[in-house]
Amino acid sequence: MSYIVAPSSQKEYELVDSAAQGTTIQQPSSYINHFSNPIKIKKNSEIALMSAKINRADKFDVRNNAGYYVYLGNELSAKGQLNNETTTPVPYVMTRTENNTLDINQDKVINGGGITSQTPKELVETLDVNMKNLYHPEFRSQGSAGFQIDTSGEPKNRSFGGFKFNFKQNTALATETNASFNPIHPSTTFEDIESASKSASITISASGGSPFPTVTRISESFDDFDCMVMGTDFPLALNDGSANFHIGVNASEGGWQVGMSRPKQVFNQAPSTLKIISERLRQAPPYFKDNGNIFFDWAVRVDEDTKAIEVIQTIVDANGDFTHSEVEYWTGTDANSDFTANATNEVWSGNTYTDVKFTAIGERMLIELYNAKTSKYVKLADCSDPSDKLAKTTKPINQNCFFMYPLIDISKQNASIGLTQYNGRKTFLLTDTIAARTLQYTTSSFYGSCMKGKILGNYGIEAIKDLDFRKVNRINQSKSNASLIGLNASGGVAYSTVMITEHAPNSKSTRYMNPQTNPFAKVFGANATDYLGFSPMSEVPRSIFGSNLLATADSDFHFSSISVPKPYSRSNSFVRINDLPIESYNGANSGISKIIGTIPRFDNSNDEVGSLNFDIANPVYLDLNNTDDIKLNQIKIDFVNIDETLVTDLTGTSVITLHIREKK
Repeated sequence: MSYIVAPSSQKEYELVDSAAQGTTIQQPSSYINHFSNPIKIKKNSEIALMSAKINRADKFDVRNNAGYYVYLGNELSAKGQLNNETTTPVPYVMTRTENNTLDINQDKVINGGGITSQTPKELVETLDVNMKNLYHPEFRSQGSAGFQIDTSGEPKNRSFGGFKFNFKQNTALATETNASFNPIHPSTTFEDIESASKSASITISASGGSPFPTVTRISESFDDFDCMVMGTDFPLALNDGSANFHIGVNASEGGWQVGMSRPKQVFNQAPSTLKIISERLRQAPPYFKDNGNIFFDWAVRVDEDTKAIEVIQTIVDANGDFTHSEVEYWTGTDANSDFTANATNEVWSGNTYTDVKFTAIGERMLIELYNAKTSKYVKLADCSDPSDKLAKTTKPINQNCFFMYPLIDISKQNASIGLTQYNGRKTFLLTDTIAARTLQYTTSSFYGSCMKGKILGNYGIEAIKDLDFRKVNRINQSKSNASLIGLNASGGVAYSTVMITEHAPNSKSTRYMNPQTNPFAKVFGANATDYLGFSPMSEVPRSIFGSNLLATADSDFHFSSISVPKPYSRSNSFVRINDLPIESYNGANSGISKIIGTIPRFDNSNDEVGSLNFDIANPVYLDLNNTDDIKLNQIKIDFVNIDETLVTDLTGTSVITLHIREKK
């Protein structure tokens, strides 16, 4: 009869450094005991696990890209449809790897993978990074995640009560806003898209003592593309931010177009390069063929021959194809403009009009002309009510237009256009080189991050393509009635918020997770209800659970856990002996195993984290199947999960006691 005490901390492995006392090279979940005097096990013996001592860290066992979705937009009714809204839920994961950083200026919206254990502190850091990277420039860097602490008792007795998700969309808090180019921001950069032909000269001009960037076309060769220049530093602020283009020397007679564009991620983008193939309007933009990334979401164009003022926008036509469409702003009362009395397009006159202004007001895009004779702006096109009127109004600002940049296209030699005023939102750090800035502007978005890392596998690229244009931008809005969102009381865009915490890909569709309108739902599930403390809810809408229920009110609100998530491994553990001829059967793996006993979640004191002691009241003996005596020189101990992977949340020293005896 023999008792074997097998600890993971052994004298021969103790480190010399006294500061590391108790630390050994042996892992608490997998270790070997060597015996200087071999243990003799008589033939026909059996063995049983008598006791175990482990230290289980209070960690969350976050598995398989556990994550959730965040939806910013109009909350859907019970029968609401996501394809009638301008936004779709965006997935966020909670797993982390050793290489993950917590720098909000990195593309870490979705990152990591696999199976990781996180302490509550580590998990709240992960959630905080996600909150700071919410996919909207007005939310970016303002949100946060923290602990929900029970403060009802004395400080020493206060306990972990879950998590608090803080949402803020307040212009007063947006300290990184570049208020305007008056005076010009020192980091402002314009990129000549046709740099190979050196078609543009970009200078700093002054008007009334205020400097602003001016673009002048300097060449007009037969084989040259139009002079096309984009501002790449700051996306347009969506909380009443404006871009004002001043039509300058030699441009008053037409032959130009100005407007707002978005970045397009090029699949095979090389470092420090920006692949561009530009084409004139009214042709199928190369953007739709994935071989270029410059086009106008909204544009004002003055024809060089007719001087007609045209408003062009990129939409989805009745056949579901992406195309450019002209806004018939002059036709009837539905046109939302000051030119509805015209018989056709307004004609540009350099003696009358001097500026074109684009203003983003929540989801509303307003386009105006400055009348120098009356010293007032007049409305050219608007989308105050796009329902069934998209052919006569501008389209809503949808999720894929959250990051828009000013774009100037000049076809007439020596013509100049300046950007006299611009409200931009700084959403990421710029580097020192122009090439790096250009590259950075094409990737600094949720979609760029997702595509760059193929976070959702190859399907991630497919999902980005599907989401790149929302179907709400159809030319015939008969099947789509987008309800436009304005500004809240804090000056931010008045989005409501919904967290989707539980959903399985390809499961029965919900309002927010219909795979037809949310391609991510086909591949990335939400399984965070228990982790985040919202059980049994699968959706957490602001209108019910927010601390401030009204989206148009002040933007500062939060969601708090309604139940206490428990930071522990949610399964039993098992002891496996690798150096003895025992046989057990593991149904989870459908095979023979070396597991000798189980360790419940709760120890003899009913604890489940910290130092745990398990005394086996009724040990089960397993046959060693030894027909001869055995000399045991070492024994390897593993603490494993049901699938026989090593337990990852053990710390300190583990100890088991085994009993070996001759069979009765």
